[in-house]
Amino acid sequence: TGELTLENEKGQKLAVKQVYAAIKNDAVYCILAPAEEVADMPEDGAFVFALSSEGELKVVTDALLCGQIFAEYYRSIKTGGK
Repeated sequence: TGELTLENEKGQKLAVKQVYAAIKNDAVYCILAPAEEVADMPEDGAFVFALSSEGELKVVTDALLCGQIFAEYYRSIKTGGK
């Protein structure tokens, strides 16, 4: 997928690319990874975001939920997205 730019409340911008998207419990989640190398972050590092009802992306901080989303992503890779 293409890149998009996220901006935090301090005005700092980060270009990211979508790695995975899923609907879980009537919510939309996506895994986004930096489009370029970020200091102090693993090369394959990524974050889980939830799409709010207002259309904003919010970082998911619930470790269990993040683990579930990543597990679904890894399963989709193994099954070819089926």
